[in-house]
Amino acid sequence: MSGDVKSAEGPRVLLWMLEATPDLDEEWNEWYSTEHVAALMHVPGFRIGVRYRIEEEYTRDDPPVYLAFYDLDGAEVLRSESYRTNRASLGEGQRPAWTRRMMAAVTKARGGVYVPTVQGEFAPGAASPESLLAIGTESASNAWVDDVLVQSMRGAAGLTTLRDLTIERISPSAANMRERDEPPRRFLLFGFETDEQAKAAWTSVSQSIAHVSLAARYSRILTATPAG
Repeated sequence: MSGDVKSAEGPRVLLWMLEATPDLDEEWNEWYSTEHVAALMHVPGFRIGVRYRIEEEYTRDDPPVYLAFYDLDGAEVLRSESYRTNRASLGEGQRPAWTRRMMAAVTKARGGVYVPTVQGEFAPGAASPESLLAIGTESASNAWVDDVLVQSMRGAAGLTTLRDLTIERISPSAANMRERDEPPRRFLLFGFETDEQAKAAWTSVSQSIAHVSLAARYSRILTATPAG
């Protein structure tokens, strides 16, 4: 498949939460940022890739340390030969042995393909805010999220982006990747200009923590765009 991939179904978001064995954390991060994300940016239909590191967890969900999401033209991008090739680092100049070893080092993994129902609502193009407040729920329908959380966040200082993602399917494991927990059915990603603004926004709704399964604050460590 070559050129831009167009979807009749609309855009999708591929989201992964990952963590590697502690003794390989430094190498694993180097691989992810310099090899894996760079390879995926060669895939037609991948529009942006953003990586975050967890800074503070507000629930007891114990999510993996790293969160990454990729904007896709459509779900069919993940069925392309280019995706299969680049995901395994089988393209020209890529390092498949390194990729196999680093994927085997993953100890925590949750991932899925999500349908964005609200994307970039507050600032079109602000796809990679510095600070991210991630809220996950076990159900795609949550009255507290719709009636309280989102409405409260709309007035929060420093809010730049809201992404409301509903799961379409859980991503299959790559070869050698260990077993993993299921990701949240619904993810709301609130982007802020600073960590302090994200902290303050969470404080305003933290008394209702029982309504969510995951709540954490992340800081951006990488933004990547398509090669060439």
